[in-house]
Order: sequence, then C-alpha cells, then structure tokens
Amino acid sequence: MLSSSPLFGPVGPFLPLLFAAGLALLGFAWARMTLLLARMLQIEEYEWRRLVLWSIHSRWFLSVPALAGALVTVAGVFLMWNGLLVHGALLAVPLLVGDVVLLVLFHPLPAKKALVYTPRMRRLLAAAAGIGLMLLAVVFFLEYQHGHLEEQGYLLAVPVLLSPLAAVLILLTALALTEPLERYYRRGFILRAGRRLEQIGCRVVAVAGSYGKTSTKGMVAHVLELLGPAYPTPHSFNTLLGVTRAINETLPEGTRTFVVEMDAYRGGEISRICSLVKPEMAVVTAVGPQHLERFGSMEAVVGSLAETTALLPKDGVAVVYGGEEPSSDSDPAFFKWQRELVERAGAGGVRLVVYGSERTPGAVARAENVRLSPRGTAFRFRWRAEGLDVPVETPLLGRHQAENGCAALVVAHLLGVDVGQAAHRLSTMKQVEHRLQVLPGATGVTVIDDSYNANPVGVHNGLEVLEQFGSGQKILVTPGIVELGEREEEENRKYGAHAARVCDHLILVRSRAAMAMGRGIDQEESKAVTHLVGSLSEAQDIIRTVTRAGDVIMFANDLPDTYMGIH
Repeated sequence: MLSSSPLFGPVGPFLPLLFAAGLALLGFAWARMTLLLARMLQIEEYEWRRLVLWSIHSRWFLSVPALAGALVTVAGVFLMWNGLLVHGALLAVPLLVGDVVLLVLFHPLPAKKALVYTPRMRRLLAAAAGIGLMLLAVVFFLEYQHGHLEEQGYLLAVPVLLSPLAAVLILLTALALTEPLERYYRRGFILRAGRRLEQIGCRVVAVAGSYGKTSTKGMVAHVLELLGPAYPTPHSFNTLLGVTRAINETLPEGTRTFVVEMDAYRGGEISRICSLVKPEMAVVTAVGPQHLERFGSMEAVVGSLAETTALLPKDGVAVVYGGEEPSSDSDPAFFKWQRELVERAGAGGVRLVVYGSERTPGAVARAENVRLSPRGTAFRFRWRAEGLDVPVETPLLGRHQAENGCAALVVAHLLGVDVGQAAHRLSTMKQVEHRLQVLPGATGVTVIDDSYNANPVGVHNGLEVLEQFGSGQKILVTPGIVELGEREEEENRKYGAHAARVCDHLILVRSRAAMAMGRGIDQEESKAVTHLVGSLSEAQDIIRTVTRAGDVIMFANDLPDTYMGIH
C-alpha cells in the first residue's frame, strides 16, 4: 500500500482519507449529472434510446467541465511528481481540486420542467445510487489499493474526464435493472384501471390526431356535460400510463362520459390504450409530421392514428377530419395522408362521419364562414343530411378551433344532444392553458401564450391570430418547431417567412429549428427585426427594451429541456 512507501513519509496515514474525500466529491459530481440525465430521461418517457441520442446531439460526452477538471488533475499530479509543491506526496489532492473544478463549471440551464420524483423515479435513482457507489469502490480499489497513485498518478484524471459517460452508464444500467419490477407494477396499474372503468360504467370517446387533440377533447367534454358529468383526461395524460393514472387517481365516480386523449410515439401504443378504455366513438383530428422524427415515416404516423378507429366495436362511430384540398402554399402530400386515414377508417366496418371546412372534399359536417377576431372564433356548423345549420361562437382563438368545434358538435349530435344547446355550450368555453391563451401583460401589453403549440399548422394559425390584434407592434418569441424529422428544415423556413410578414420583432431562442427559421426570414423582404437569444430570460430583456403599450407578444412553442442545451 502507498502509506507504507517512503515516498509518502509522515503524511502517508492521511492519504486514504484524502483519497476517500476526493472520491466522495467525485461521487457528488456524478450524482448531479445523473439527476440532470434522469430529468431528460423522464421528459423522453423513459426511452433509453432517446436519452442516448440526446447525449450525442448535445455533445454531453465532450463536457467542458469534465475536461477542465481532468486537465487540472493531471497538472497537479505533474507538479507534485516534480517536487514543485509542498508535500508532493499528497497525490490525492489533485483529484480533490479537479473535482472542485468539475463541480464549479458544471451549471446546467435552469430547468423548464423540474424532475418529478414519482415512485418509479425514486426506485430508479435508488438503483443508480447503488451502482454509483459500487463504481466508486472499483475506482478506489484500482487507483489506491493497487498503488497506481505512486506510479501512475495521472490516472486520477480518468474518472473525472469520464464523469459524463459514467453518469449515462449508471442511469442506463439502473434503468435496465429496474425494468422487470416496473413491468410488474405497470401490469398491476393497468389491470386496476380496467376494473375501475368497468365499475364506473361510463361511455368512452377517444380523441387522437397529430395535433388539435387537446382542444377538441376539451370541446367534446364540455358539450357532453349536457348529458351528465363528462370527464376529459387531464393535462397531457395521453399515453397508456397517463390514461391509466387518470382512471386510477382522478376519474370521478358517477362520470357519464370519459373523453380520452390518445397520443403515441410508435405503432401499437394507441391500440393498447383502446384495449384498456374500449371507446365506442373516436374522433381523429388532422394528420401531420408531428413526432415524425420518432415515427420515421408518414406511413407509420397514419398507421398509428388508424389504430384509433380499428378497435371500435361494430356499432361504433369514427368521426374523422377530411383535410383540405392543397393550395399553393400547402404540401399535397399531407392531404394524401389525411385521405388515406379517412379510407382506412371507412374500411373498418363502423359508421364513418367525415368533418372539415368548406375546402374538405367529402365532408358531411362542415365549419363554414369562419370569422376570426381577438375575441374568438365564429362559424356556421352545417350538416345538411341531418338538417343542421347552427351559428357558433367560441372564445377560443384560431381558425383550427372552428374545425375542432365542428367535431365536438358532430359527437354531441350523434349522442343525442341538441345541437343548438351544444353550440351555446361552446360559447362558454374557457381558454385552454398555453394554447393561444390571451393574458393581460404589464404596462398595457397583451400576451398570447401559445407555448404548447408545436406543429406546422398550429404555428401558422397562431400568426393569423396575432395579425388580428390592433395596431401595436407584433412580437413573436419562439425556438421554432421540432420533432419533424426530414421536414424540420422546410417547415421552419415556412414558419420564419410567414412570421417575417406578420411581425415587427422576431425573438428566436437559439436552436436548430430557430436557425432554419432564420433562413426563412432572410428570404422575405421585411422590416421585421430579428433577435437571436440563448434563453427566455434574454428574450425578456429584449422585450422590456422594445415594447410599449398596445403591443402584442406571442410566446410560441416552449421547447423542452432536451432541445435547449446543457450549460
């Protein structure tokens, strides 16, 4: 052992304590990194592949703090070997100093979405802590007990340099080890949810689509309150486990209609939700490239959405958006995918009702004469075969809300609600949080919170809404739209070009999508002033500088932490 070596002399007895202190500090650094990774993993729905891709794209493994800490450690070892420092025998000191440098320089951006310590996360972190302690024990054994400090002290820099890799390996190993237990718990939760749903005995209406799901879900539930208590899945509880949690924890006794929003990142996920809740009616909104990055192809997107209607009972009803005929500024491919979804729904043997606008071929129920204003959206709901022609007004903003309202009125009529009464209910809708939600700002400025809007159709509808507001300056704050796969560049260019035509100031939060938006802005001859910022706090500084009473600021698509860097 090193403490018996003449090299260490009287300070030898303190070496184990110093080395242990260095490892403890290193373990603390690993813990901080693991907690950040755990937050990213939770955002990515515990998909280990997504975490690995994020680690690569964010250059996690090329961490500047880890590199700086390793260099400081090597420099300290070199100085002590050459007797340039007092007590050169204390080779554990460079490890301590390197750890301090690592911890001081490692400062992630403030979390937009904090880590939620669910039971699953607590089990995962407990396993990660055990693995981390074992890994530190291995480092102690190799570096200290085998005498590497004396002969190869520079190896102390290795665990500091590889800290980012160690944190990833610790978390992924813990994820793999806890997966059998989590699978057991999931099975129990799902079985309990199925039993509770049977006990309550409510009707289930499914709502799926690439976008427009949440607003449509809210409208459907609101009008179906006329039949008795209706309950929509809360917030974004739209995955299998989210729906399971809603049933087990929040679904009220006495619910007559349960409106279930369904989302998916891969094929088969919507089928599993349908197998749990067994809907008798399904609404499928627009098809688009949302989550295309995960699905890989539009064929896979359409196939996933088609699962919503495929599992309906034979007497079920599929209410499907029919799309709009392509215009000069739209992509005909998406109309084709929308029509394919309609055809697949119609081939399932259930009753098919196609809804849409005046430009929707084959739509039997339409939102016509759509009128937009800062106060909301107005339209006429017409279903001639059913003898329905009703004026509708809703305080919800955006052209797409007319189509969403049309779908809700179709569902209401099919379930026996008087359409006139249902239309009146839509006029009492409350704004949906973070989806074109108008908020009073400071000093006479109006704020439009559209931070949950992250699809190519929605962002253009948002700009159309922004254009309706007064004569003040129009200011857009956005990082662009993501998860569009091969279409990300093109869609963000279009978004940037449109924004340049509408806005006076464009504040782009730095991201790959924002860079593409910038290229679209450059294509337009516009007087809009573009600002590139690194965070929302920097955007706020610019807003305070350029705004005055009467201006309107729209915050569009607040990207999750996984897209916004590390430090």
